[in-house]
Amino acid sequence: MSTNNSKSLPKEVKSLLHELRKSLPEIQTIFLMPIAYGIAISEKYLKIASENRKAAKLYAEKVNKERYAAELKEKSNQIIQERKAKEEYKIAEEIRAEKRALRERQEKLKLTPRKIFHTSLAATSTIALVFGAIMLVPIARRSRNINECIKEISLKPQYKNVSKLEKVSLCNKGTN
Repeated sequence: MSTNNSKSLPKEVKSLLHELRKSLPEIQTIFLMPIAYGIAISEKYLKIASENRKAAKLYAEKVNKERYAAELKEKSNQIIQERKAKEEYKIAEEIRAEKRALRERQEKLKLTPRKIFHTSLAATSTIALVFGAIMLVPIARRSRNINECIKEISLKPQYKNVSKLEKVSLCNKGTN
């Protein structure tokens, strides 16, 4: 305060102001101490809250990493199990195919009445064909002889005017 204002004030106020000036450092301490304490507490609270947020964030990241790792592990286990199941299925399929082929081979080797009947029919027909061919041999010889006889007769001038039917009958008489 300025000195002009202080002269116009009553003495009591002057003395009160003077006392107030003397006690100003204590009053400042009384008023400023709670404010400073509040600021210190709020700074500490903010620091703790910040640290808690950081810790919570780190914990959340750790939990997320663990969860992600667990999911990856679970997925890889699923994939492995699926592959194993596919391999087992393929192996079972191959075993069934091998057993089926073995049964078919055994059935082919098994002698059944039907197979015996078919085999005997095939043998009979083969034998009949061979005997039929053997039976045709004399007929083929005779026809060859007759054809040679007709050629010889045709070359002779005395048989030139004779028909083919008469030539065949002449050759048949001679070959009997």
